[in-house]
Amino acid sequence: MITFATMPGLRMVAAPAALDAATVPFPWVGLRLAPDELLMLADPAAHSAEPRPIGWSMSVEDDQAITEPEDGLSGAWLDREAFDHVVCPHIDWAIPLVCPVLAQGLVAGVPCRLWFSEPDSVLILCSTSHVHELEARL
Repeated sequence: MITFATMPGLRMVAAPAALDAATVPFPWVGLRLAPDELLMLADPAAHSAEPRPIGWSMSVEDDQAITEPEDGLSGAWLDREAFDHVVCPHIDWAIPLVCPVLAQGLVAGVPCRLWFSEPDSVLILCSTSHVHELEARL
C-alpha cells in the first residue's frame, strides 16, 4: 500500500523567460508544470527543511509574477522497484526513460503527475481531493 501525504509548496506563474532564468533555492525542488508555471516543493532529502518557511518567497524578473501557497496536492515518494510493481500496471501511457522529467497522465484512472527525479526515485502527485480514490485503486 502506498501512503500519500499532503505536500505543501509554492506555485509561481510568470513569464517563461523569467522562470527560465530563476534559480530554485535549496531545499526546494522546482517542477515546471507549463512554460509559465512552476511548482516548488520541499525536497524530502533535506530533512531539516521546513515544508514552507514563513515569509519565504522566490523573486523573478517579472513584475506581473504571481506566487501563492499550494496546499491542494498530496504525494508519495517511491523507489523504482515499488513504482514498477505497484503503479506501472495502472498506467497505459509511455513512461519517460530520461531523468529528471515530469510526466502527467492518468494513473488508475486518476489524473496524476509523476516526477522522475533520478532513475530510482519517483514522486507521485495528485490532487488531495482524489487521493483516497487513487489509494483504493492501487
